Parts: sequence; C-alpha cells; structure tokens
Amino acid sequence: MENQMENIVLKTCLTGLTLCIAGLATVQSKEMDLSKYSAISGAVISIAAHPEDVNSDYHVNGHLAAQAAVTIGAHTVVNDIYAGAAVTTGAGSNAKQITAGAAVSVGINATAQDINAGAAVTLGAYGEVGTIKSGAAITLGVGATYYAAEASGALTFGAEAGQNSREYSDYVAGFIDSTDTMSDAMTAITKKITDSKAVDGVISNGDISGTTFGPGVYKFRAINLMWGSNAPVTFDANGDPDAQFTMISSEAMTLSAGSTFILINGAKFSNITWILGGALNLGAGSKFQGVAYVNGAVNGATSSVCGSVYAIEAVAVDYFDSECNYPTPVVCPLWDDTHYSLERLANTRVLLPFTDSKDITHHTFTDGTEIQVSSRGMEIYSDYGYSRMKNISSGRGDNAWNAPSILNPGGWTRLPAHYSTYLKLCTADLTF
Repeated sequence: MENQMENIVLKTCLTGLTLCIAGLATVQSKEMDLSKYSAISGAVISIAAHPEDVNSDYHVNGHLAAQAAVTIGAHTVVNDIYAGAAVTTGAGSNAKQITAGAAVSVGINATAQDINAGAAVTLGAYGEVGTIKSGAAITLGVGATYYAAEASGALTFGAEAGQNSREYSDYVAGFIDSTDTMSDAMTAITKKITDSKAVDGVISNGDISGTTFGPGVYKFRAINLMWGSNAPVTFDANGDPDAQFTMISSEAMTLSAGSTFILINGAKFSNITWILGGALNLGAGSKFQGVAYVNGAVNGATSSVCGSVYAIEAVAVDYFDSECNYPTPVVCPLWDDTHYSLERLANTRVLLPFTDSKDITHHTFTDGTEIQVSSRGMEIYSDYGYSRMKNISSGRGDNAWNAPSILNPGGWTRLPAHYSTYLKLCTADLTF
C-alpha cells in the first residue's frame, strides 16, 4: 500500500511537471507584441529635428526603446522613451515617460511626463516635466517647472524655476522599462529574423520597383527599389483587410531617393512584414511602409516610416507618420470647365489609374484658359495664372501626384513630357 501511494504521488508530480513545462513552452512560443513601439534598437535611436509647426506630422506615434542612447530632435512628439544610456530631447519637443540608464537632457520649451534617470537630469529653460528621479543632480533652467523631484545629488534652480501640478500617476507606460525587458525585446527580434530562414519560398533577387504584390510570402536575396517615385511598389489586398504580406530577404534592402509604396483594395501597412538579413537603407525623401525586423541598421535620417522598425543595430529616421495617409481615388473629371476648378485642386494629393489614352491636342476652357498636350509635353495658358504639376510618382501602375497650383497670371508655361500622362487620365469628359 505504501509503495502504491508513493507511485501515485510520483505520477502526480510528474504530471504536474509536464503541465508546467507545456505551459511554459506555450508562453515562450507566443510572439512578443511589439506593436506599441515605433522603433526598437540594439544600439542608438535618432529622430531628426524639424521646424516648429503646430500642424506638423513630424512625430513618433509609438514608443522608442534602445539599448544605447536615444535622441529626438526639436519639435518632435513621441510617446515613451527607454534608453540603456542617455536620452536627449530637442527644443520644443514633447515626450511622455522617459527611462534612461544615464543622463537625461530635456530641451528648451520642451515637455515630458515622468523622468527616471541613472545619472543627472537637466531641464532646459521653460521646460515642463512631471516627477523626476535622478541618480545624480537635477538642474532646472530659467522658468522650468517639475511636479516632484528625487535626486542623489544637488537640486539647482534657475530664475523663476519651480514646481507645477503635472502629475502622471495614472499613465500606463510601455512595457520596456529595464535592461531585462529591453533584452527580452531584442531576443524576440533576433528570433523573428532567425526563424525566417526556415520559411519556404522561391528566392528571387533584384529590383522590385513597379511590382504589385498580392497577399503571400515572398523571399529575396536582396531587395532594391531603384526607380524611386517613378515606379512605386504596390500591395493589393484584393478586398481582404486582413490580408498579410511577408517579405523576407537574406540581405539588405535599399530604397532610392523618393521611393514610395501604394496600398490598395484594403491593404494595411500593419499587415506588411519585412524581415531583412541586412540593413534597411532609405534614400532621401523615401517613405517606407510596414513593420520591419532588421538584422542591421536602419539608415533613414531624411526619410519617413509608416509603421515600425525593429533593428539589431542603430536606427536613424526623419519621422514616423502616425496617420499614414494614402491618396484617395478620384472620380473623373478632375475639373469642370473653369480655371477655378484647377485652383481648387492646388496641393491636393490624388490617386489616378494609369491608362493608355491617346494624346490630347488642345482644349479651351469657357473662361479662356487653354491646355495643349502632346507626347513631348504639356502647356497651359490662362489670364488667371499658369499651372504647375509636381510629380510624386509616375509611369507604371497607380500614380500619385500633386494637382495644379495656380501661379503668376498670364503667359504660357511648358512642362516635361511625363506630365502629359497625368492630364490625359481624367479628361475624357472634356470636349476637344
């Protein structure tokens, strides 16, 4: 009887251990949710400075986390910042919670919520923050204010500096707030990159400019967009808003200057996953879209990201576009028979379907505005002013462009040949 009881206890313990191990395996196999973070880096993160503009899109919609330093430029808005080293925020910037392993410097007229720094904290003139915890001294510039302060060193006040009522005790910060959670995030990123090597798929190599991708998994050696705005890459969800696109590369991805992506028929940037075996190189003025896991650096100091980048090495980005606005399809005609409709289109971004319609030779609006189009170019004349189109993308597939802006009155203006294409697309209802 005693031996039977021991066997029962032993079996119970082993069964419990098996369940525990199975449960642990389930937890470990579940992918870490990084979606609240715009950028995570195994090195430094740098977000560019921008001019002051209350209507600016120059901001970071999600959190930032880096194993080394984080720097955000002037007038940049960001959520939480975690840095294993120092944090620097530019003049007029706005951050939420800041956690740093070293010093924190908040710029002139900048704001932040609570700050937890491993070293000294410096608050620029007229800056405003919540609670400060400093591993060294705290220095407040002229007119700077804080809610509460705890420092291992001296607390120094500039003229008119003092306390405010900005308490953030009810704010829920991002989960990366220590070296351990930062390490967990980097482990998850590394695993995502490593696991992608086992994914089946036909491997291709070369330039994907002008290509349209449907839902699915695509594998490459290197990924290049060499034609910039002249040949955007299109993702077509075929009407399925949950459609997933997975782009796997064993090498780097490089976008030439001005490169763009077009998402149609329900495609979402959050459903486009890039897993790169090398760096992500973003040419000047390019706009990257998707969620990227990068086995290298993200080099895009003059480029924007609509989505997130999770990199083993440094991240440098101009800004993250939180709204990710896409061109709206246009119903032809783009204008009625007066020059005023041309003027209404000024600075409007639209999406036009590409067609092979014939050249338009000449049209006179009822108000006297004239348009001449040929394969060599387009000319517009109006007593009210002449129009100019600024090309964003052209040539293949869907084309985005800035519509005409009425400028100086009188005289003909001539535009390059590729502008002719745009005018031809939506003039079927005009009489010639």
